[in-house]
Amino acid sequence: MALIQWIASPFNSVERVMLGAMRRPASLEDLVMPNVDISEDNENFYIISELPGMNDDDVSVTVDAQALTMSGHKERRAEEKENRIHHRIERPVGDFVRTFSMPKNVNVSAIGGTFHDGLLELTLPKITNAIPFAREIPLKMATAMA
Repeated sequence: MALIQWIASPFNSVERVMLGAMRRPASLEDLVMPNVDISEDNENFYIISELPGMNDDDVSVTVDAQALTMSGHKERRAEEKENRIHHRIERPVGDFVRTFSMPKNVNVSAIGGTFHDGLLELTLPKITNAIPFAREIPLKMATAMA
């Protein structure tokens, strides 16, 4: 079976330039940098990250008062390491670390998360300070200074 050559397109050279510009330096080429979505509602902050091909044993999440850190390691599957000729390898493997600054209003001791089917979901509960109800402030009459 022969590898079919892509049909020539005027965009091929543009694609090569764009992909080349986005490449990491050679020493970091295998660095995995998972994408995250960060959102919030009135009660929580949420961090969701897709980590395809990884198990919960491959991922670690740590937190302190200043930062939340996700780290892990992704390897190629055994069948991909066989004696093959690879024409293109775009799926990254290796170690990754992502660190996020912690907002001041997060209850660090109540942070929780789940990992299922390559999807890491973290919930960071907010500290809720009860805001007193609105009230009118009584004003006293100021005396004129002579």
